[in-house]
Amino acid sequence: MIAVTEHEIYQTAHFTPFEERDRGIDAQFIRINGRWGIKFFKNEALRNKTYDFQNRAAGVGIAPRIGQCFELEIPFRPNDDPIEVFGYVTECVSETYADRMAYKLYGIPYEECSYGQSDEIHDRLYDDYEYKRLIEKLYDIRISNRDIHANNVGYLRGKLVCIDFSDEHEL
Repeated sequence: MIAVTEHEIYQTAHFTPFEERDRGIDAQFIRINGRWGIKFFKNEALRNKTYDFQNRAAGVGIAPRIGQCFELEIPFRPNDDPIEVFGYVTECVSETYADRMAYKLYGIPYEECSYGQSDEIHDRLYDDYEYKRLIEKLYDIRISNRDIHANNVGYLRGKLVCIDFSDEHEL
């Protein structure tokens, strides 16, 4: 059961400093608590597509579970005026593959890795058995993901799952 209130969504979106948001090209993510977070986009159609793909993948255990959709007005970038954003509640992974491997190999957070260290982490992912199984399972449910890399997969209940569905397409 998704235990996140509209008030928690609003408070999290409005009062989390921009530096604490995880930012990608298409989406931003903020943790509400240790279990749930919010992912939001500038585009409603992209939110809806991403929500649908993640929901399908969550149904077979290869993505975090999702909750309600929402719309808010917040700044999307620092010093911007508020704009309408479109989001949904999502379960949080414990860590990304990139973070786990950076600590395991180098003892540092991924964002502190050199380009060479980052390349090594990504190369290891593509040879990882769990990663190959995840790709197969996405294909089994007719989802092709062109953007699965070490920052877009993570661990949930000890299992590797996909956490970014913004660059997927139907097979």
